[in-house]
Amino acid sequence: RYSATVLAINPLLFACLAFASSALMLLWLAGPGRLARETIRSAETWAYGFILFVTYILVFLLFGRVTATEGSLLLMLGMNLSLLVGWFFFSRRPGKGQWVGNAIVFGGLALTLFDLTTPDQFSIYLLTLLLGLVAALRVALAETHRTHSLATTLPDPKAQMRVVAFVMFVVSLIFLGFTLVVGTLKVLAPPEANLGWASAFPNLTDFLNPVTIIAGMLYGWVMMAPLRYFEFASTHRIKGENYLTVTA
Repeated sequence: RYSATVLAINPLLFACLAFASSALMLLWLAGPGRLARETIRSAETWAYGFILFVTYILVFLLFGRVTATEGSLLLMLGMNLSLLVGWFFFSRRPGKGQWVGNAIVFGGLALTLFDLTTPDQFSIYLLTLLLGLVAALRVALAETHRTHSLATTLPDPKAQMRVVAFVMFVVSLIFLGFTLVVGTLKVLAPPEANLGWASAFPNLTDFLNPVTIIAGMLYGWVMMAPLRYFEFASTHRIKGENYLTVTA
């Protein structure tokens, strides 16, 4: 939200550069080694990348309708849905403390939703539900990613970081592909064309904006790289619903 409102740069391109720079940072730290090819070929890697791409699209749509504080609270629905995913699909029955904690968070989420008085209420409800679903799916994929699980058994302490580096490389490819295709279509479209949702995507000239490049790369190095690395490492150790509970 800061990048879009204060720096006035395209948030999708900002995210694309952050993903790419985080992949480079993790790969530089991990160095050469095993599991690179296996990670890129994994269907789970591409599924995770697509889900993360959809997540950021939905986040940008939601944060354009609510404040940063409201949006951060609404994102916690993923914690509640992840608890149900773990229960129904992984047979992990929640304890009493988990039910109480999730009930408290869901109560706060409901109060936030009921307090909204904008004309976009239905779209906010829908975006919140979709974001909760993709968050639960994302951490489930991170937890069960077979190549990453294999990396935890290797004597190489940097193998897990290398796997996450190539996962982020795939994510950046998906983001870059969509933004370039839509940006090209915007150039080819006639001036009177109604672009609709495509107007949120960057123009080709945005790729040359130095502020966008610097901000996106810094965010990728400082925030995105450790965030994604610890997401994979934490979900493998404490399970996805517990990870979302701690981050919430």
